[in-house]
Amino acid sequence: MQGPGWRILYREERDRLLVSRLRWASGLATVGAMFLAVQITLSKGDDEAFRLIFALDYVVVSVATLFASWVTSLRRREVALTLGFDVALLAVMAMSFHATRTDLAAAPSSLVATMLGTTLFSWGAWAQGAAAATVVAYLAVLVTTPDPSFAASFDLVLSAAVVSVVSTRLIDGYRATSFERTW
Repeated sequence: MQGPGWRILYREERDRLLVSRLRWASGLATVGAMFLAVQITLSKGDDEAFRLIFALDYVVVSVATLFASWVTSLRRREVALTLGFDVALLAVMAMSFHATRTDLAAAPSSLVATMLGTTLFSWGAWAQGAAAATVVAYLAVLVTTPDPSFAASFDLVLSAAVVSVVSTRLIDGYRATSFERTW
């Protein structure tokens, strides 16, 4: 293949795909947060109002991201917008796990699921590496949590971060090769 023409087209197509997947992710996160709010309301726990605040935070982050993805001036900042969405969700998760100890057991699996879910964004290994800020969110919860058994999951979170970066690099490489051959 002659010239870099296909690479420019590939990046443009990848950016469009990223925005599309970001919209899906923010929409699904909104629906998930609404289900969480219903679950919290039905469980009638002692900390119901407090936990509802975090469910509302998830909704606010998701809906704000969904609207921001339609703003024309942000169209050339797909990766930054997606990374902002991911980091904001991780921050809400870390704060909610720290504040509500009842959900602490779900923290490692929730953080890993969020990190591995971001591999579907197809945004390149560098951005996925930044999305591995999940490790930072995990460490924030770990440092502020008196439960020593929580530390046992660190290797899971760390290995998932490595897997997410490597798999994103592989997926992006496969997509680029396929795009070049098709072009």
